[in-house]
Amino acid sequence: MNAGLASTKRHLAVSEIVEKEGQHGPGLHPAMVIPVVYYVPQLTVGGTENQLAELLVQLNRKMFWPAVWCPGAWGPAGDRLTDANIPICRIRLSHRRLISFLQGVRWLHETKPQIFHSFSYGRAALDVLAARLAGVPIVLTSRRNIRHWDPDRKALWRERLRNRWTDCVLANCSAAAAVCADVEGFPRDRIQVIYNGVKLGLRLPNPELRRALGISPVDLLVGNVANLKHVKGQNILIRAFRWVVDELPRAHLVICGEGEEGPALERLCRELALTEHVFFLGLRHDLGSIYRGLDLYVHSSRAEGLPNAVLEAMAYGVPIVATSAGGTSELLAEHAGDCLVPLEDACALAKAMLRMLKDEALRSQRGLAGQRSVAAGFTVSRMVAEHESLYLKLVRKTAEVGEPVMRAAVL
Repeated sequence: MNAGLASTKRHLAVSEIVEKEGQHGPGLHPAMVIPVVYYVPQLTVGGTENQLAELLVQLNRKMFWPAVWCPGAWGPAGDRLTDANIPICRIRLSHRRLISFLQGVRWLHETKPQIFHSFSYGRAALDVLAARLAGVPIVLTSRRNIRHWDPDRKALWRERLRNRWTDCVLANCSAAAAVCADVEGFPRDRIQVIYNGVKLGLRLPNPELRRALGISPVDLLVGNVANLKHVKGQNILIRAFRWVVDELPRAHLVICGEGEEGPALERLCRELALTEHVFFLGLRHDLGSIYRGLDLYVHSSRAEGLPNAVLEAMAYGVPIVATSAGGTSELLAEHAGDCLVPLEDACALAKAMLRMLKDEALRSQRGLAGQRSVAAGFTVSRMVAEHESLYLKLVRKTAEVGEPVMRAAVL
C-alpha cells in the first residue's frame, strides 16, 4: 500500500468516529511536526480553559500540531479553538460507556500523537489510560489546584493510579507542585513548574462602569472576579467589606461570576445592609473593562492554584489584596506585607483593604509594581515558550533512549 492510500484510509477511519460521536474532526497532522493531543474535561468559561486556549492558539505550528479531546460541556473556549482551526474530538469518556472509551483509544491510536497532555485531574484516570493503551510515548498531566476538592483524600488512590501512567507532571505554581510531591508521592524531579500567562492591559480609566453602577467618579470601587463557590471565599470578602464601608461610606464592591453560592451571598449582603454597596454582575466576558474601572482588586479564596484573576488584575495595573492561598503568595511575594492576609480572616482582609483604599500613592505604586511583575515573568509568550521547550526536551529524551521517558505500567 502506498503512503498516500495509507494516509487516506487513516483519515477515513478517524472521520468515521467523527460522524458517530459528533466531533469537530481531528484531521491529520502534517509530517515533520510533533503532534500533541490535549485532554480537557470541558471548554466552557474558567481559568484552565482560558489558559489552554491561549497556549494552543499561540503554539508554534511549524513545530507542533495540536488537537484537543474534550468530552464535556462546550463554551467560549471551544469556540475560540474552533476559530483557530484546532481539531477537537468530542468522544464521551465514562466508566459506563466502554464502547466510547475504546473509540477514544482508537482515535488516539490513529492520530498518533507523540505527546498526550491532560488538563484533567485525579477524580478519573480513563484519559491517561486511553493514551497508554493507544501507545502514546509521552504522557503529561497538569496540576492547577492544591486538592481543595478532596479534603478527606478519598480520591487520592485515583491520582496515584494516574501517576503510574504519567511521565511528567506540569504544575502552574510551586504550591501545586509541592502538594503533588508531598501528598500524591510523585517524584519531585519529574514535576515541572510553568506559571500561567496573561496579556498586559492598558491602565485606562473606565468611567462607563461607574455610570452603569450609578456611583460617583470619586467613589472607591473594589472588585472580585471568581466563580461563586465556597472555596472562593466571597462570604469572607462581604463580611470584611462591612467594616470597610463603616469607615469609607463611598466604597463599593463589584463581584463578577456565577455559581451555587450566589443566593447565599446576596442574602448575606441584605443581612449586613450592604445592598447599596455590593453589585453582583454575573458572568462577564468584558473583564478588561471591569479591571480598568477598579481602584483595588481583592481575592478572598480559601484555596488556590495560581489565580488567573489576580494575574489579570495585575496586568491592568490594579493593586491587589488577597488571602495567602496556594500560588497567590508566589505572585505577591514582593509586597506580601501590604497585599497578603491569612485565610478565613475577615478582620485582616478589611484592614488590608482600608490601608490600600486610604492611600492613593500606595495603590499607584503597587499597581505599577504588579504590572512590571507580569511583564517580567507571567506573559503568554513566556508560558508558551516554556511549554514548547518542555515538549522538545521530553521528545528528545524519548528518542535518545528509544522508549517512553518512563515505562508506565498498564494494569
